Amino acid sequence: MSASYDRAYGVTALANGRLVVGGWASFPEARIAVTRHLADGSLDPTFAGGTVTVDFPGGPDDAYGVVAEDDGAIVLAGSAFGPDAPGTSFALARVTEDGTLDPTFGDDGRVTTSLASSADWPTALALRDDGRIVSGGGTNGGADGGFALLRHNADGTPDPSFGDGGKVVTALGDGGMIAGIV
Repeated sequence: MSASYDRAYGVTALANGRLVVGGWASFPEARIAVTRHLADGSLDPTFAGGTVTVDFPGGPDDAYGVVAEDDGAIVLAGSAFGPDAPGTSFALARVTEDGTLDPTFGDDGRVTTSLASSADWPTALALRDDGRIVSGGGTNGGADGGFALLRHNADGTPDPSFGDGGKVVTALGDGGMIAGIV
């Protein structure tokens, strides 16, 4: 048996009393993970047995933010190593109420957005009333590093009406990170 270093970084309560926890599962390779629990704390068997992991190509992956949508779907924000980026990229995943990846969101439930730095990582996530998704965190791009905000449409596409193609980076000296969005 191998050691496991799983971590939970986000939690949200649903109107029906269930709880959703997002983070990462470390074994066999770090992946974004989400669990849904009944009001008594037990895993919800109607949510893919209670536990879902999401693998992005290139791994390892992690999640720091979690929100639940009105239809019961869950959106997670984290970082992922990807084949098209020099390091980690902002990553979003959307799973349906039954725990399957939502095929109408991004690339089969997954979206990655690179800010062209060596390390991009969201640490916060918010869902707007209009369904758009805002993630915030940091980018470590030297002179171009700082606070990073991304806004995506409900289908996972970048919102072109926000910043530069859905991205805003605010330099605060030598990098920065947003720890929470309300």
